[in-house]
Amino acid sequence: LAGLYDSAEILAQCVITDKTENVEILLSYAKVLSKKKEYMRATKYYQKALSAIEKLPTSMAKEKADIKFKVAQCYFKLSETKAAFRALLSIPKSDRSIKVLLALARGYKAQNQFNHAKNLYKEILQRNSLATEALIALAQMEEKPGALLNMIDERKISLQLALGYNTKEPKQEDFSKNAKELALFQENLVNGHSSACSSFSAALKSFTTVQQAYPMHLHSLQQIALGHTQQGNYDKAKYAFESLNGFERYYIRSMDVYGHILKEEGKIMVLNKLAHSLLSVDRYAPESWIVMAQYCELKNLKNDATVFVEKAVTLAEGKSLDAFSFVVRGELQLSLKRPAQAVQSFMQAYASEKDFSVYRGLVHSYLKLRKFDDALRFAKEAWTKIHNAQSLTLLGNVLMSTQVEDGKVKARKFLERALKLDPFCFEAVMALVDLNIAEKKFQQAIELLNKQKEREQKRIEYIYAKLGDIAVLANNPAEAMMCYHTALQVNPHFQLALDGLEVLEKQLHRLKAESDEEDEELLTGSGSELEDSFDSFM
Repeated sequence: LAGLYDSAEILAQCVITDKTENVEILLSYAKVLSKKKEYMRATKYYQKALSAIEKLPTSMAKEKADIKFKVAQCYFKLSETKAAFRALLSIPKSDRSIKVLLALARGYKAQNQFNHAKNLYKEILQRNSLATEALIALAQMEEKPGALLNMIDERKISLQLALGYNTKEPKQEDFSKNAKELALFQENLVNGHSSACSSFSAALKSFTTVQQAYPMHLHSLQQIALGHTQQGNYDKAKYAFESLNGFERYYIRSMDVYGHILKEEGKIMVLNKLAHSLLSVDRYAPESWIVMAQYCELKNLKNDATVFVEKAVTLAEGKSLDAFSFVVRGELQLSLKRPAQAVQSFMQAYASEKDFSVYRGLVHSYLKLRKFDDALRFAKEAWTKIHNAQSLTLLGNVLMSTQVEDGKVKARKFLERALKLDPFCFEAVMALVDLNIAEKKFQQAIELLNKQKEREQKRIEYIYAKLGDIAVLANNPAEAMMCYHTALQVNPHFQLALDGLEVLEKQLHRLKAESDEEDEELLTGSGSELEDSFDSFM
């Protein structure tokens, strides 16, 4: 009854009772229920099969381990991560297959238990040299590149290839050329992922080398797209994402990051088309619903956006997503004023990759929650790991927000130091502008923005919106109106400019109402007052 799961279930119910102990029947029934996505019921019959096996006189260690793994898979599908982990850990170490080790390693990595995860990934590589996922995971967890490269063994790869081809008497020389190519491929992947956090140019070089050798290698093209996105090179990132879509239109991985770019640029129609395309491909992929949430946020449908984000969070449980997908989700949650949930997303990203976007998200989330110690801890860690103007800016952001004595003075020193490292660092410029606004140094803030405006080409709408904010504070409504409209010409859906216009219009209405009240008071003044006025005039 291959594929006829409803029929299989109906027929099986003729032989299944509470007293059934036939292992084969129980396993078949559990498999049918699992295929029908009735995972909790499936676990019940897998457990009954385990109990039946325990009563058999012969040892069936391998079979028991396999059933426990299937139980864990069901729990993962139900987002019962702790129960899934218990099922995996109940398998004796000697009976754990590579798939069991891999599931445990992913779980430990997601829980930030990196030492356990590293040991398991290393064990996987010892068993199978082609387990490239393990190499990538170790690189992301900052295992030293030299140590990782030493794990790449051409001889073992050659033997693994021979065994993979089911050769009765494997001859290593038959696969030596393939093994050499695969070893070089793994080296470039390791170098790319190891460099991703600290040196984008080095990572790009490694992934480009892979891309040139294998033009349709989707993973390396995806990494190139993610790298350009993190650097703010949106045109190059879009080209890479569009190439991905051209090679394989059903490839969903990281398409939420592409959606993030489209949202930032206000491309509402393209984002709408992407959302519908992803949902038609896979309605159970978290990326599909994140893009839908991005579209709703761009249309200012905040409640709908929140619902779709929550759906994406639920679907992402137990899945291995790219770090930047969690970052995109966290930034969306921050914009929807859900900093506590954003922290969880950024921490999931932190488990995979410690780059600037992850640290920035964590610092900003903790600042929103007024957890200054946590914000400072991650800002310091960012500066230690990523020695650049952006990470130094994070320290300035924390000091600006805290009640520490001379906090703003110290923040200014950090921000000015950041601008010495990179005179046009966008984050440092905008943070120093905010500090000048807080201290009512409007002219200094305007000078910084105008200087940045001459060079900035990607985020010009942010500069005009900020100039509009300053004009509002300086009681210059005409200038503010012009700046906000200029920002909206660049990006018609730019929320900061729309919010600024709303504040400005409320201010103008209030001023008009106050002016009307004053005019009315003059017209309704007492007779004696009017007479006094005429007398003084005469």
